[in-house]
Amino acid sequence: MSEEIDPEEKEYDDKMNIIRANKKFAKAMLTRMLAKYDEGLRGWDNPDNRSEISFRIEQDVWKNTTAKAVDIANRAMMLYMFDTEKPKD
Repeated sequence: MSEEIDPEEKEYDDKMNIIRANKKFAKAMLTRMLAKYDEGLRGWDNPDNRSEISFRIEQDVWKNTTAKAVDIANRAMMLYMFDTEKPKD
């Protein structure tokens, strides 16, 4: 006899898996950003770099590696921040 799966329990498990995956990916993003900062890269928060950041996303999409997925996500975060952050005084 197969055990029935409680839909509420399944939903909870699914949401917890989403949360775990999100936290793991966010940690990878942060680790990569800090490593690049330590290497001397700057300008991630400069809207004047929008075109270059967009171009690099387009280039990286075709490389299909875990590291490039993190780079793409970080660059997408940069573009997101340009549109959601209040201008600096």
